[in-house]
Amino acid sequence: MRRAAPLVAALAGMSIGCTKQEKQQRPLTPVRAAAVETSSTAGETRYSANILPHTRVEVAFRVGGYVAALRRARGVDGRERDIQEGDTVPQGAVLARVRQDDYAVKVNQARSQLAEGRASLAAAKSQLAEAEAALRQAQIDFTRAKNLFEAESLTRADYDAASTRLDVARARVAAGKDQIEAIQARIAAARQQVAEAEIAFRDTELKAPIGGTVLKRTVEVGSLVGPGTPAFVLADTTSVKAVFGVPDAAVSQLKLGQPLSIQTEGIPGGDFAGRITQVAPAADSKSRLFEVELTVPNRSNRLRPGMIATVTIFESGPAKRVPVLPLNAIVPSKKGDHYAVFVVEQEGGRHVARMRDVRLGEAVGNGIAVIDGVKLGQLVVTNGSNLIADGEPVQLVP
Repeated sequence: MRRAAPLVAALAGMSIGCTKQEKQQRPLTPVRAAAVETSSTAGETRYSANILPHTRVEVAFRVGGYVAALRRARGVDGRERDIQEGDTVPQGAVLARVRQDDYAVKVNQARSQLAEGRASLAAAKSQLAEAEAALRQAQIDFTRAKNLFEAESLTRADYDAASTRLDVARARVAAGKDQIEAIQARIAAARQQVAEAEIAFRDTELKAPIGGTVLKRTVEVGSLVGPGTPAFVLADTTSVKAVFGVPDAAVSQLKLGQPLSIQTEGIPGGDFAGRITQVAPAADSKSRLFEVELTVPNRSNRLRPGMIATVTIFESGPAKRVPVLPLNAIVPSKKGDHYAVFVVEQEGGRHVARMRDVRLGEAVGNGIAVIDGVKLGQLVVTNGSNLIADGEPVQLVP
């Protein structure tokens, strides 16, 4: 037992040494940090907005087949060509057409079956008319035979024959009516088949549900498409949407119908007036911003989807400069309803993240003012703050 004690101690020492080595070799969490800067909290605040079409529709085929033709448009050289991105089309225009031969055959077959059903119905009605006439005559003959039989002027055999003829005539009439009902049911089914075949034939033409600009075309002549295959993306750009995000401190200042203007670098010197048409009821879980939609008339088609615009919101009150941080830097505090940031400090030659409680102020652009908790020039984690803990060494990345 005494000999085993040094061995156990040596193994324990090796275990402790390995644990320390593992801790030393543990990779540092990469984070991005930025120095605290100051900005004005009054005057005007600018937000970056994306220009989107007012209405965007993906147009897809309802039936399958080979694309036989595309809508033609006149190019810049004056020659006709297939429709392409950037062309404008009116509502109801035929954008593409699949081969119609198979669908035309089905229409003709359905119509032929309907015609046959109608011919059969006409013949059955003629036969029923003859059977009803025979029934009336059989009823007259039976009445006469009955009277003669009761007067003992007719034999039993002749009376029974008249009765049988009456029963046969009635059966023929009943059978004729049943036949007509069956034919009428077939005609109704044939009408339904004709309607479905004609709808399928009409659906070989892909029509524009709205008038607008072609943003995308995904088919060519000769392409094999199936039902539901997207072919075009159309956009109504007679008005556009400028979509931007604002922090919670600023969302209360924005109301539906409020007039705002936008500017874009692609059109220098131009202000485009619009009105707020939507304010998101909840903030985005990642950016913590509320999405705002500004609708701007665009009859001249100068604003195009994909452009970046600037929305300027003017504020009242005296201007003052305060520390400002990006919203991504803000994290929940350990104190419950408070907020905090991670400040990067140098400790023992390493970068260490320290949580600091902060008191937030008003929104400043896409950031937020910090009234208390940080100082100008301090390094604050702006990306990766949700991956670290207080006192954890970190690796700064550009």
